[in-house]
Amino acid sequence: MIRTAALLLALTSPAAAEPFFLDITPDFELTDQRGQIRSDEDFAGKPMLIFFGYTKCESICSVALPSIAEALDLLGPDATRLSPILVTIDPANDTPEQMAKALPDYHPDFIGLTGSEESLAAVRAQFQVEREKLFETPYGEPVYAHGSFVYITDSSGKVQSALPPILGPERIAELLRARL
Repeated sequence: MIRTAALLLALTSPAAAEPFFLDITPDFELTDQRGQIRSDEDFAGKPMLIFFGYTKCESICSVALPSIAEALDLLGPDATRLSPILVTIDPANDTPEQMAKALPDYHPDFIGLTGSEESLAAVRAQFQVEREKLFETPYGEPVYAHGSFVYITDSSGKVQSALPPILGPERIAELLRARL
């Protein structure tokens, strides 16, 4: 609760350009939707926009992913200067094939990353993202509660800010443009 309050204070502060209050520099090696091994070093030189979620989420992911996608569209050609990344919290269902099928429905530039439970847990720990399986739908689909901030890194990979997933696309685009 204190962490969330501090984060919201940092996000609403006029001093948003100050360093992010958590020292996070992603360090990962995961598999993308094309089956390619991708590490944080593959994204060096471009800011990353990192969201933790899952493709079959009908809750916050179905709000955040379209908003991120629309923000990318609003950025126009500048969007190519970013790497928008979905790190799955549901590796059992978010296989590379599933992510390759689902992500273009949101935006063709999304990069989906999946991996073993252990490797994904390590990445979530870096970002202090929690995940809890709540229940399964009558169709056997898991429903998770999970951290849902959208993390923005600088071109070296260091997290500079985190956005609440409920921001509108215009505001997300505005905040991204200021960091490009």
